[in-house]
Amino acid sequence: MIHCKSIKILDIGTAKIKEEEMNDVPHHLIDVIEPTQHYSAADFQHSGRQLITEIANRDHLPIIAGGTGLYIQSLLYDYQLGATEEANPEIRKKYETLAETIGSQALWNQLKEKDPAAAEKIHWNNQRKVIRALEVLETTGHSITAPKEEPKRLYDYLMIGLDTKRDVLYDRINHRVDLMLAEGLVAEARKVYELGEVQASQGIGYKEFFPYFEGKETLEEATEQVKLHSRRYAKRQLTWFRNRLDAQWFDLISEPNQKSQIEQTIKKMAGGRNKMEEKSDHRRGRNRSKPALLFRVNGRASSADEHRIRRSRIHNYTEKTTSRSANDYRKGKLQELVHKQMRMKRI
Repeated sequence: MIHCKSIKILDIGTAKIKEEEMNDVPHHLIDVIEPTQHYSAADFQHSGRQLITEIANRDHLPIIAGGTGLYIQSLLYDYQLGATEEANPEIRKKYETLAETIGSQALWNQLKEKDPAAAEKIHWNNQRKVIRALEVLETTGHSITAPKEEPKRLYDYLMIGLDTKRDVLYDRINHRVDLMLAEGLVAEARKVYELGEVQASQGIGYKEFFPYFEGKETLEEATEQVKLHSRRYAKRQLTWFRNRLDAQWFDLISEPNQKSQIEQTIKKMAGGRNKMEEKSDHRRGRNRSKPALLFRVNGRASSADEHRIRRSRIHNYTEKTTSRSANDYRKGKLQELVHKQMRMKRI
């Protein structure tokens, strides 16, 4: 399984899966960078595709759990991230120097004047992205948000999304934050605060406590901000996936029996695909690389433990053995895989 939980030390705020929850399933891209290091969608794209190939070549099934829409989309489709034609080190350096002089807020104000669409999507405190947007605009004459040519789909994937009623979802998000506080979120946020302006300091669950550490807000006020931002993020996440990616949605909170529907959906797709591949391979006398199965979990719609398999800012892959034929799937290997992924504790 491939995750967005790449940062070492930071376990609570990133909702990182615990060792006892892995069920002996190999997980990848967990604890691979230091909190002070930068990690981008391009980094995830490179590492994720490499892992998909390696796992498929071992005749196993790659599963991607969680992740932001951008990260997942960049992995599954032929997005050219960090294109050289959009990069200009001299312009970037100019804005970095300017940021040191006028500050992040004033720099963002410049972006707002020049590219309102980009400014609307980028928080003023995310200086790296603000500079990147200004760099792209000045280099190409186009907004970083401008639509580009439709990228090709690289994998034959099945995407499964979990959602539930909005009021139930928000209640579970609030409860999840309370559980994270009990596990030590404030102490972990202080570690991030003491690191200074690192990428992790922009993450939900950390940045909201900074005013509390500075004596500007109470702990209760900071906690409410974490809950508010988490609910808003969940809404944006759902909107992204519904508008940009082809997912099949299920509500395991209101209708737990839908788990069997998920299992049947996976078995049907995997079994049918294997039959076609076996016939094609037999005729052509060659082996084909196994396609990736994307297993999207919206943890906010699930329990606190389910949420640990989610989060996009940083990512999760689970590797699970798959069979070579449709018959093997029917014997239950894939069903066992699904059970292990879906067997999560209820709040």
